[in-house]
Amino acid sequence: MKLTDELYEIGKNSKDMCIYIDDDYVLLKKKMPIEDNKLDKYIALINKAHEHGVNIASILDYRLIDGTTTHGDYTTGVFLEERAKGLSSRKMSVMYLKTKENYDFNDITKEYLNEIETYLNELEEKNKGSQEVYNKLVKDCLELNNYGLTVDPKPLNFFYDNDKGYTIIDTITSDKKEKDNIYFPRYIFSIVFGYHKTSLFIDAYNCSVFPLELKERYEQCISELSIKIKRALKCNYISGRNVEKEHEYSMSMLKYDKYMKEEEIPIYLNKRYEEIKILNSNKKEEDPMSLVW
Repeated sequence: MKLTDELYEIGKNSKDMCIYIDDDYVLLKKKMPIEDNKLDKYIALINKAHEHGVNIASILDYRLIDGTTTHGDYTTGVFLEERAKGLSSRKMSVMYLKTKENYDFNDITKEYLNEIETYLNELEEKNKGSQEVYNKLVKDCLELNNYGLTVDPKPLNFFYDNDKGYTIIDTITSDKKEKDNIYFPRYIFSIVFGYHKTSLFIDAYNCSVFPLELKERYEQCISELSIKIKRALKCNYISGRNVEKEHEYSMSMLKYDKYMKEEEIPIYLNKRYEEIKILNSNKKEEDPMSLVW
């Protein structure tokens, strides 16, 4: 398939970065992390990695958009690419409430719990993947080094499919070896766990809480995925010390400090809302700058 004039115009004029053409192809309007005169070589390396078995979406065709080059690099273009199968991690799910506004905490709790369950369902879907799927994910990320590439480790750049496993949809050029990168295990944990837990803040105060009814499912899923990730890293000869250190870090990002029954959550949030409102009011009164005219 080629990028026709019609498809180019659709991509160029779209407000969306991504336009799905069908089950196999996607249009992307994006900036590429490479100088103009190296773009063809960069794309050729991606496609070569794809041909040699790395699970990476190939780039089939592209056209640059005139007038979008900034200082000789990061040119914006319309790219026709292979469509990655499966699901990618959602952006970080954080709810921010303000004490200056009024809320129905039953509605807030319903929305918050829906976000938690959606995230848990995504993790459970990924947990269906075999150990071989996770071995392949780590191997592919390391294999990119052979083509002068490395992962851009944002979770949104990885799609999970029960049959195909993980597909990489974006890379950056690099002459460094990922095996030497002490943070490489952190990349892998974040790719799988996404942007971590669903959170809720009232003003600047973290009021995240987790329903007891889902606690066992959540902890079991995290534990089983952790085992697969750690085995995959170690079987690809990543330092065990770094693996354990980054696993501990990831678990701290996924942990909730409070667990309670679902019917207790709106009561708790309402109480915290009133406490924070009073706390902020007292701080304002004590602030000496509030006396300056």
